[in-house]
Amino acid sequence: MFALACGALGACRTMRAADERTDRAVLEHLQQAPGLAPETLADSLGLRPAAVRLSLHRLAVSGRLPSPAPPPTPER
Repeated sequence: MFALACGALGACRTMRAADERTDRAVLEHLQQAPGLAPETLADSLGLRPAAVRLSLHRLAVSGRLPSPAPPPTPER
């Protein structure tokens, strides 16, 4: 039973590390090009769009997702 629990804990830690790497990569790309769509991010990172959307959700919930730039005001 102990070996099973240790294996599950190791798998959880591995998944968290992979999630953190994905989040970091998505965040770096968004800082350089804030308006990229999840599909475009996925293509450039070599990930599935679902993984990028999940990463964007984690970043938004944690407050680490940069806010989009306000739209430019029209000049009169």
